[in-house]
Amino acid sequence: MTGFDFLHDTLPEGVEWLRNARLPRSLRAVATAAVALLGTALLGSWLESSRLSEAVAVDARAQARFEASSAAVAALKVQARDLDKLLKQDRRLRAIRLSGPLLAERLATLGNLAPRHVWLTSMEAGESGYRIAGGAADLGALTRLLANLSADRRTDAQRIVRITRAGTQDRALSFDVETLPAR
Repeated sequence: MTGFDFLHDTLPEGVEWLRNARLPRSLRAVATAAVALLGTALLGSWLESSRLSEAVAVDARAQARFEASSAAVAALKVQARDLDKLLKQDRRLRAIRLSGPLLAERLATLGNLAPRHVWLTSMEAGESGYRIAGGAADLGALTRLLANLSADRRTDAQRIVRITRAGTQDRALSFDVETLPAR
């Protein structure tokens, strides 16, 4: 390992040359300007690199906030979709609950329209009206049921879905009839 003794050793050649170098007066202003320009460039470069690193850090923080907010937005969209489903289901259930007494009253009215010798085995409320199934002792009793349904102010029309003979010896019939609500 080489050591350097400041008191006894001589200066290195390059330092000695710089120390002894003398610039003419005409070049001193140019050299001073070049050194100042170099110093300014180095200072500007250092400032720009520090500003750039700060901008990169700000960009990274903004990107992290964006990713966090986009995840929150996605979760919010899922919650909004679930809320819409729940609202639709709530409206449907409220409509069913509110229509319960009206539906029961309408089915009771349809049952009361059945004349003697007609028995109803099922009554269903659908979206477009009511479906009545049952049996009749004969064609005349079924005709009276259809006439009563036509006379009722709450039904617009009837459609006979099915009429079949209940047995071979009997005159009894089984039937399915759909009614359309009045408009």
